[in-house]
Amino acid sequence: MFTGIRNRWTKDVINTRIDIVDRINKIADNMGSTSLQFILNFEAVTCVIPGIRNLKQLQSNIKASDYVLSKEKHDQIEALYENYIKDLYTPW
Repeated sequence: MFTGIRNRWTKDVINTRIDIVDRINKIADNMGSTSLQFILNFEAVTCVIPGIRNLKQLQSNIKASDYVLSKEKHDQIEALYENYIKDLYTPW
């Protein structure tokens, strides 16, 4: 019986993921919108198909496409990935 992906993670993996989210939240105004904006910033990307659970998330996702992520924030997220996230053990 499937009880959720998080049940497979160790306490260390959960804490690592919490730390990643905390670090991204220091850069992002809104995690969901910033994530979508970051992905849409790449020339090769023409659309993003995010998951949604409710109307508020849908509206937020649609609104995210109205804005462009600043180069500064884009660079900060890329640097966070390159300097911290890339080498972490964060299994699916």
